Amino acid sequence: MSHRFRKIATVLLAAAVTLQSTTFAAITREPEFSDLSEHWSKSIMMRLNGYGVICGYDDGTIRPDSYVNVTEFLTMMVKSLGFETEPGDGYWATPYIQKAVELGLIEPDEYSDYDATLTRSQAAKIIANALSDTAVADENAVKAKIYDYAEIAEEYKPYVLIAYDKKIVNGNHDNCFEPNRNITRAEASVMAVRLIDKNGGIKEPSNGNGPNNNGGEVTSSAKLYVAPNGSDNNDGSENSPFATVQKAKETIRNMNAANSLPEGGVTVYLRGGTYYIDEGMTFTKEDSGKEGSMITYTSYPGEAVTISGQVPLEKGWFTAADDTAKNVMIDKNAASKVLMVDLKEHGITDYGELSTRGYHYFNKGRYAQAELIVNDENQTLARYPNSGSISVPTDNVDTDNFGFRYTDERVSKWKDAKDAYIVGTISINYENNTYPIDKIDTSKKLLTIKEGRINTYYTNGWFYGENLLEELDTEGEYYIDRDTGKLYYYAPSDFTSGNYEIGLSMLKTPIFNFNGAEYVNVSNITMKGGRGYAVLGASAGYSIPSFKDWMISRGADLKGANFTKGSGSSVYIADIDKYTDSQVFPGHVWDGFVDDGNGVNHIDVKNCNIFNFGSGGIIINGTDVHFDNNHIKNIGGTALYLRGGDLETLTPSNNEILNNNIHHVGYLQKSYVPAIAMHGVGIHVAYNDLYDAPHCIFNYHGNDHVIEYNKIHDAVKECLDMDAIYTRNEYVPQWRGSVIKNNYIYNIGIYPVGEYKKQLNVSAIRTDNYGHALQIYNNVFANIGSDGANNVIGVTAQGNRNTIKGNIFVDCSATFLGWNSYAPGATWDMTKTEEKERVELAEKYAANPIFAAKYPELATFKDEYYKSVATNIFDENLVVNIKFKLSQANGTVNPQGTRGAPELIKGTNNYLTTSDPGFVDYANGNYELKSDSEVFKKIPEFQNIDMSKMGNNEPVGPSN
Repeated sequence: MSHRFRKIATVLLAAAVTLQSTTFAAITREPEFSDLSEHWSKSIMMRLNGYGVICGYDDGTIRPDSYVNVTEFLTMMVKSLGFETEPGDGYWATPYIQKAVELGLIEPDEYSDYDATLTRSQAAKIIANALSDTAVADENAVKAKIYDYAEIAEEYKPYVLIAYDKKIVNGNHDNCFEPNRNITRAEASVMAVRLIDKNGGIKEPSNGNGPNNNGGEVTSSAKLYVAPNGSDNNDGSENSPFATVQKAKETIRNMNAANSLPEGGVTVYLRGGTYYIDEGMTFTKEDSGKEGSMITYTSYPGEAVTISGQVPLEKGWFTAADDTAKNVMIDKNAASKVLMVDLKEHGITDYGELSTRGYHYFNKGRYAQAELIVNDENQTLARYPNSGSISVPTDNVDTDNFGFRYTDERVSKWKDAKDAYIVGTISINYENNTYPIDKIDTSKKLLTIKEGRINTYYTNGWFYGENLLEELDTEGEYYIDRDTGKLYYYAPSDFTSGNYEIGLSMLKTPIFNFNGAEYVNVSNITMKGGRGYAVLGASAGYSIPSFKDWMISRGADLKGANFTKGSGSSVYIADIDKYTDSQVFPGHVWDGFVDDGNGVNHIDVKNCNIFNFGSGGIIINGTDVHFDNNHIKNIGGTALYLRGGDLETLTPSNNEILNNNIHHVGYLQKSYVPAIAMHGVGIHVAYNDLYDAPHCIFNYHGNDHVIEYNKIHDAVKECLDMDAIYTRNEYVPQWRGSVIKNNYIYNIGIYPVGEYKKQLNVSAIRTDNYGHALQIYNNVFANIGSDGANNVIGVTAQGNRNTIKGNIFVDCSATFLGWNSYAPGATWDMTKTEEKERVELAEKYAANPIFAAKYPELATFKDEYYKSVATNIFDENLVVNIKFKLSQANGTVNPQGTRGAPELIKGTNNYLTTSDPGFVDYANGNYELKSDSEVFKKIPEFQNIDMSKMGNNEPVGPSN
């Protein structure tokens, strides 16, 4: 096989040198095709039309969904390779068929009917023969990605492997290639564009007498190269690469300034290695691509690329800890194992500062402090206890002194600790804050804090101590003395001999800061080790405000109670003028981002690793934004925030979040910093795996989102009274139309918090404070709560027009909670400002033709008071409790398995059972139903749920 493809490559090279090709750069066409305006392939087919590779029909169509025949596909491939032919006297396509044979795309007599439709296998063979690079490094790895590989005919298998490996063709959502399926003109166009990009673009023609005046440069697309051993004095070619991405960006900016951006865009290839940076890059309109001319920053094929905001620490710098530090450590046995590195000695002097963090305004706009990262895992600030927390009884809270009386004598040993903090809540139980310790009075056993929130609640508080040299006693813990510049680390036992990459996060600005940019793609890159964000996308001119400016923009009274300690307020924020560094979300995830413009457009982040960013991962406001196939972990704040679309016109954002693996989020800020937060209109979230969060893991607001085929699990691990999927829309009745369907939501409400061995007031999904219009279909809820749990529920939705239908609830302590008490005849109280405003908003938008057409129920909102009118539906659901019964800790369960006033809940066709109803594999969590399950008799309308589609359906991270 290798000889065959080398021969083809030689033929292609010879043909390219000796035959005339067409100057595609000179072709400029801006036609409009009536059947393409809303089609997913519009930009791709228009790009090929601009090259002259594909044409429309006399009736003004381009027919993207029509099947392509052999002749049409061969013509597209020949043109995509840069060749044009002279028309003959006979069949119009004969010259293209002859050229295809000459180029080795097909054998002379391979096809008897050139008008026959083309299969995917046949297309793969032609594509493979058209590629200049046909090497497949690991055939077995490629085969493993193609679930129906055995169904491919033997003659096509080698070619499919090549086309698949080069990403010219892909599998479907089931990772199946579908070898015998015919391809459409749109699909063929995708293949053609990928071929052009993979081969390096369409070449300018040669006149047969030597190089043309363009030097044979790529004009349909261009390539620039960056390498760790390059130089910014080079020309950016493959043999003379730049040293920095910044230089490549400047080169593209110059192309735009000269109006010479290639029609097919520019690809910047980063050669393998780690690029350490101390300043991020800002991309504006001048650094952008345009429709059909994407700017792509990606790794060179087959090479791993990392952009790191860390400063590396060498193992040889570490020595035994000094006696001064050892004397402070309580555990002397552990102290003998602690290592030390003098950071100042190695020129590292910026360690950042720890800060108050957590709920609402406590973050104060601060970037994360420098953090120790080993093998891409954040190490642990020295703490006590090493796991769990210490309870703070409500009676011990001392609001007058802004502190509390502690019950664990160990705290007294922190009396002289430098820069010590506690983490937990000494107030509302759905908070989880980081408080700076002010003083510890050992005689009174009173710990006071410098700032934060102190008050009592219906549950006791909890905390653990952090950033304590005294408590450095476990592998993986560390402490930085910011006065001396010494880092102390309890290293793994094999630290000396093992393979450890050690770094300290330093970068404060986003690696990629898209400021009004558009048509930029970032792919196949690992980004890691920042104190701020990996990627930020906002409107042109946006800058992150300081904490003070942000507070002023939110109408805060800087002389008010919250800024005057001892004023009697339960919240105190100190030194507001001190914090000049900036963060997108000083407050809640939904009210922090103050970019009021349209944001960015057509920004893609795909197949990237995003690891170890202290403030957040990706934060973008814009439209046509795509986050696909990324691996995001170890994020101190929100991992991925996306906003877009018009809430007044319901114009969708066309934003997508597909097939990402996102975990260990919110480890630093802890409250309302989920794996995914989104706001706006029409965002599609599918096939993601989201897990490991201290608080909510998914937060959304707005209209018409589709949330489907995700795995959402192991969230709300460090607080009470919070939910895995959380939304609030009670004050905005026009926010509706979003659908949550076909998701697997599990392991919620099962984590001990503080003194509470069983969590309470936790839901898998909640629209808070009698919110409305949840649409929840065909999901699997499993392992939600425990035996006798207190208000741990699958879905809480106590307003109106909430629908829960066709779901499976397995071993959940409660399924659905509606409004608790029925009040016949009750109506909205128009003397209450909140209720009056809510009704008026519904009436306002009901009068808007756009909203009236989409949400006719707005017209009856006033008449559907949630306490007196039944509009919520819980129907056709399967409720299975094998491990434990539905909890009656909060009252008797309704006959249909719900809680709340039964008069307010519609639905009588639910099936409740305490035995296996015919799951495929209950023991191993496969809750699909066998074909003979009794459920289909009990609920004839019940749709089986395909769990194999839930979660990641493709590999994540760099695909090289």
